[in-house]
Amino acid sequence: GLVGAARDERSRLPPRLLLHDLERRIDGFESTLREQGRSAEQRMANLFNATLVVAALLLAGIVAGLLRTEQRRGRAQGQLAHSDALQRITLSALTEGVLVCDRQGRVLDCNPAAAEILGLPTEVILQRGTDDHAWRLLRPDGGLLPVQDWPLHRALSLQQAQRDQIVGIDTPHRGLRLLSVNAEPLQVGPGLDIGGAVVSFADVTESHRQALELVEHRDHLEQQVRARTQALEAALLAQSEAESFARVVTDNQPTLLAYWDVDLRLRFVNQAYLERIGRQRDEVLGQPMAAVLGPAFVDRERAIIERVLQGE
Repeated sequence: GLVGAARDERSRLPPRLLLHDLERRIDGFESTLREQGRSAEQRMANLFNATLVVAALLLAGIVAGLLRTEQRRGRAQGQLAHSDALQRITLSALTEGVLVCDRQGRVLDCNPAAAEILGLPTEVILQRGTDDHAWRLLRPDGGLLPVQDWPLHRALSLQQAQRDQIVGIDTPHRGLRLLSVNAEPLQVGPGLDIGGAVVSFADVTESHRQALELVEHRDHLEQQVRARTQALEAALLAQSEAESFARVVTDNQPTLLAYWDVDLRLRFVNQAYLERIGRQRDEVLGQPMAAVLGPAFVDRERAIIERVLQGE
């Protein structure tokens, strides 16, 4: 009713007033639209700004994470480089040769002592593996050592450490050298497959030669001792036989016979002499004259005894 009345009221207005009223209404509507547009633009601007802030924070977080990762990677690389340098210095300081091999037996790295002992340039060593017969490994007696018996091959195939294996190798400039070899298998982790092996070796040619010479010298001395012992036993046997013969001969003589050394100890006596003094041979042999004949006899005959000892 009220709307219809308003319409009827406007319909009775002059056209000029109706047009003015319409323009006023349109201006109001446009003003309302502009206010709403500005409000929407403000909301969009606020949303865009918030999005930019969030994006900036996310980007800053990503950049910070990348920087931390790069710093950790840089520290890890520095530590790795330091560890590698320390390892190389340590290997270079060793007098033992060291070879680092992969699971196929190819040489991945070696220290200067290995090149010196083997008499080969490092680049030549790094080109060789267990299937390279240019190594020409030998037994201590000079026989060819089969590949399957090489310490490195056994460490890789049996997954067991090989210790103090004596191996011969024909070097280019020093001839046959004897090496004491150790081979230790490497594991990439507990219970995992073998990742390769480390071989260390030392030149024991001189010490082995000295040990052989010592054995030969000992054997020679033992032969000399045996020979001299046999000679002494033969001499003692001959002496015993001679003494037995002399005793048999003298024991059958009625003459009193006795031999005293320079210390006046009885060394020989015949049976007639023993019967005369009433003693047994075992009792008097080695005894001094005073114990056998009595101190009074020695004192009485001292002058004669001394002249006899002087060769008169």
